[in-house]
Amino acid sequence: MPRTLKFAVITLVFSGCGLLLTSRVAFSKLPPSQVRVLGRLGGLPALQTEPPGIAVAKQKIGPATRSAVRLSQYPIFDVKVSSPLARIVFSVAYTGVPHEGGVRLAVQTAGGTWQERARVSVAEASNVWVDKIVGLERGESIRALRFEVYGDVGGDDSEIFIGALRLVGEPSLGWLARLKHGLGFQPIAPQPNVVLVSLDTLSARVLGTTVAGKSISSNLDQILAQGGAFAQTFAQYPNTLVSHASLLTGLYPRHHGVCGEADPIVNVATLAEAFAAAGYVTAAFTEDAFVGSNFGFDRGFDRYDDGQPVTNEEFQGDAAGTFKRAIAWMGRHVKGPPVLLFLHTYEVHTPYTPRDAEAKAVAAAITPDYKGAFGDAYVGGLAELAHNSGKSLIADDVVRHLWALYAGEVNYLDRQIVPLWDALRGHFPADQSIVAITADHGDEFNEHGYLGHGDTLFDTALHVPLSFVWQTRIKPGRYDDLVQSVDVAPTLAELAKVPMLLPPDGRSLAPLLLGRVHHLPERPAFAELTSGWGACKRRAQPRDCQLDMVMVRNGEFKLLDSPLDGGAQFFDIGEGDQEELVEASAIDLQSEQLREWLDEYRRQKPISSADRAPADTVDAATEERLRALGYRPAADAAP
Repeated sequence: MPRTLKFAVITLVFSGCGLLLTSRVAFSKLPPSQVRVLGRLGGLPALQTEPPGIAVAKQKIGPATRSAVRLSQYPIFDVKVSSPLARIVFSVAYTGVPHEGGVRLAVQTAGGTWQERARVSVAEASNVWVDKIVGLERGESIRALRFEVYGDVGGDDSEIFIGALRLVGEPSLGWLARLKHGLGFQPIAPQPNVVLVSLDTLSARVLGTTVAGKSISSNLDQILAQGGAFAQTFAQYPNTLVSHASLLTGLYPRHHGVCGEADPIVNVATLAEAFAAAGYVTAAFTEDAFVGSNFGFDRGFDRYDDGQPVTNEEFQGDAAGTFKRAIAWMGRHVKGPPVLLFLHTYEVHTPYTPRDAEAKAVAAAITPDYKGAFGDAYVGGLAELAHNSGKSLIADDVVRHLWALYAGEVNYLDRQIVPLWDALRGHFPADQSIVAITADHGDEFNEHGYLGHGDTLFDTALHVPLSFVWQTRIKPGRYDDLVQSVDVAPTLAELAKVPMLLPPDGRSLAPLLLGRVHHLPERPAFAELTSGWGACKRRAQPRDCQLDMVMVRNGEFKLLDSPLDGGAQFFDIGEGDQEELVEASAIDLQSEQLREWLDEYRRQKPISSADRAPADTVDAATEERLRALGYRPAADAAP
């Protein structure tokens, strides 16, 4: 070998050694990579157990739901550990008559020795989930965990559960990733926290309404304006259950299969499952009923809190209480893994009951001379059903007062959002947190002959607010692009760099929000309505008739199609959700485009009934809350 070539090889070898040494020094100074959930029992990423294939099932105890192991089946089981851990998180609950005993956790060290690290007694966990966090020393080598029942935990009518078990630590980086990071080419950026807030029944058109010269939603107006706000956002279904299924899966109703009053989410992946698989901690605080764990909304969540049972006949929504529970959890959350947090309140859903003096003053200012029925509250329910069926119409002056009560409710909600927003900003750094705020549907006030929601596909029932707030990343602004609720899940996933587990029907709005494009390609919005109590009765059909209604729209016109209405009806959308019926010939090419979109949508195969699973048994608390919200009037009392 020529001397010059030998010299070049030697130089290259020494240079490579120097580079490796430099890299090793750089590696030794690396900050720890961001902590993640490394594995879950009964979720993703999956944990290995001994015995293998341990059965994990949803267990609702009190207001909270966990994926849990029934210890009467597995009084002792081990969990294998394959990565360095920072902490172990799990929950324990006991049902039945308290006895002496409980559950203990031991860890197996590198030397094969078992050491007990935690105990939870039966008395401590009686009829409630108790959350435990076991911290580990940095560098401590753990091979396995062991959960074991000790003492007398009761007889046949008693049970003890381990739920929401997850292992938290620093994910191992491949050598190439560590090399790039060590040389400064590829910093390990933390994934953002993600918060999704659903304000049930909040119409987009009510925001900014002024009473006595002041906006009834000034706080919400300011918060929404801090992000990328979409002025033309439409839900996929005009009720809570189906619309939230689309919101949390990114799928149209015919694809997620939730179309009636009892269909749960099955056989499709949720946003929470995608974030859980990516190592996020996932938690939800809701108000049960049609956003309860009974309908599968807990899928993918480590903690799903349905709210306290109803104690009166008219559940009025509880934004203050729900937000308070979420704030308390944020305060207890151990910093480390990024968080996906879902919040939901029924606050402005019927019954319309302005809570305090300020909310009542808003209502009184709108209808100062009103002396009729529904003075301080409108329950909805049978009165609404009678109006929508055409049996007993509510007069215009009364409808105006219902709007006033609704506006008072919005004003009350607007003030409850302030402590929540302050807490979010206090617990999650603004530049590392995405907050999306939206609603599942709006409410109608006789604009098209109907009240409430669930009977039509007019914009008054479907037009909802939507804004994504992410300081330093999303420039505040208003977008007039036509978007849908199914776009929320893929948008949050792309912003957080979390892969969806199944392809969504919606599209990501991230390119627009991050400034990569100025406008989104034109795309129609769709909505469906399978049945509607009042709408069926008004058409002289049984209350459970199949409307099979589909809506498709662009920015100017919409098409409503239902076999019970003789086919296609075209509408000029106009300003302020005012839809005017027009002849197809009046909009010519637009009508042909709408028909093509509709035909294409109807050709998509709906999920079959064979693919659906029955809903979980709805417990007494959920049934009572559904009744209080007007969803369960007695069948013999219906018009």
